[in-house]
Amino acid sequence: MQGPPPRGQETVIVMVRDFPTLALVFDRLNTGDHDFVSVCMDSVTEIQKRCIDNVTGTEQMRIQDWGTVLREMEILVRRFRDLWMHTINPIPVTVFITTTKIDEKGVFRPHVQGQLALSLPYFVDVVGYLYTQSDPEAGGLKRHLLTQAAPGFIAKDRTDRLGYEIVDPSIANMLDSIYGPAQLQGGQ
Repeated sequence: MQGPPPRGQETVIVMVRDFPTLALVFDRLNTGDHDFVSVCMDSVTEIQKRCIDNVTGTEQMRIQDWGTVLREMEILVRRFRDLWMHTINPIPVTVFITTTKIDEKGVFRPHVQGQLALSLPYFVDVVGYLYTQSDPEAGGLKRHLLTQAAPGFIAKDRTDRLGYEIVDPSIANMLDSIYGPAQLQGGQ
């Protein structure tokens, strides 16, 4: 984390051991002094735990701490989501990954605590639910990404270009469906 991000590397992994590291990563990306075309946060579930650690350490969460955690997490997600707006070197794709949990109404939601489970899906254009299904022809499993709301699942496609479900999804193919053939920087 010393100095600017490395150039010419297809992938850079930042191990996040504390919440303030994410602010540093954002600040570096927001300068535009990089050649990255995407950022992936895996997972928001774990990042929220780092945020809680930052707010309370090993102490029990108090009611007012939940408000702090919600604001910190919402700000973080919206800042990373908005990296595409940078005019010098935009990052057109930000992917947020969460595990899922079933809420009290039997709906699969992002596995984050508190009100973030309700607000997180509203901050982004596409929310998918990834699952596997047996494929006898291929002799194994196929990945499916639900991209439209269905009973019991939080999913959406604000672009209205992905259809109901994608079989064997990839970010590149999804971007092609949304924007046309990929013209990302550096051919990546």
